[in-house]
Amino acid sequence: MKKFITSIVVIIFLILLGVMTFSKNSPRKIEGMEALKYEQLANLPIEEAYDYEEILKDMESNELATTEMVANFKTQHETNTKLTSTNSTGTVRYAKLAMNSHTFTKGFSKYELTPIFYVGLYYTSDTQPDKIISIAEPYMSTLGATKCVFDGNIFYKLENGHSFYYGISGAIYKKTKTFVKNIDFDGRYFSDSLSAD
Repeated sequence: MKKFITSIVVIIFLILLGVMTFSKNSPRKIEGMEALKYEQLANLPIEEAYDYEEILKDMESNELATTEMVANFKTQHETNTKLTSTNSTGTVRYAKLAMNSHTFTKGFSKYELTPIFYVGLYYTSDTQPDKIISIAEPYMSTLGATKCVFDGNIFYKLENGHSFYYGISGAIYKKTKTFVKNIDFDGRYFSDSLSAD
């Protein structure tokens, strides 16, 4: 009986040692940057906005950085930086915006979906952006409530330097297999304090 108990203790020890070693050697996911509420954008000081490299790291931490997305973002960044070459006082920075969440319940489960947008901002002062110059790489955050997966499309259009709209259409699944609900909603961002040009 003593041998049996000793064997069990040794096996448990080896299993725990293996689990601890695995967790130490597992690649750690980089923490993503926090998304700002869209109401904060018009008064976002330049030091709280992000540079190009920081946005790329955030895309990677959220598993969004497909080759195509990175290429599109790089192309957009090159277009954005051309604005600064014509006006030496301007700076391009980026923000990650959380729009209004869409919530619903089904049974006893509450679901919350938040559209997240990466926006390019043009600054000529340190206190607030002058205008929005690009929108790229939107995704749907499904954190905060019952775990779910969004399978659908996010349509968006930058109308001018102070407004854009978006539309969401798709389906919600639990654990990618169990259908929950079809969703369809839209929204708009507008700020009087940003320039339309």
